[in-house]
Amino acid sequence: IHFELPKNSSVQLAIFAVNGQLVRELVYGEKSAGRHSVRWDGTNAVGQRVASGVYWYRLSTEDVAAHRKLLLMK
Repeated sequence: IHFELPKNSSVQLAIFAVNGQLVRELVYGEKSAGRHSVRWDGTNAVGQRVASGVYWYRLSTEDVAAHRKLLLMK
């Protein structure tokens, strides 16, 4: 998952199942301005692999929030 920040920001990046259940929080904290890349390894918060399928990720900062689909294939 690639994203760019125009300024230093508090960032939250989380993965959700299609039913809205939180699967895993990948980023929670301060990030510097610039380009960033985060890789999700297909596991949940306790390290268990999740099923292949469609998931959503939400990227939030103080100024904006974006939701995008994500396809996990094993």
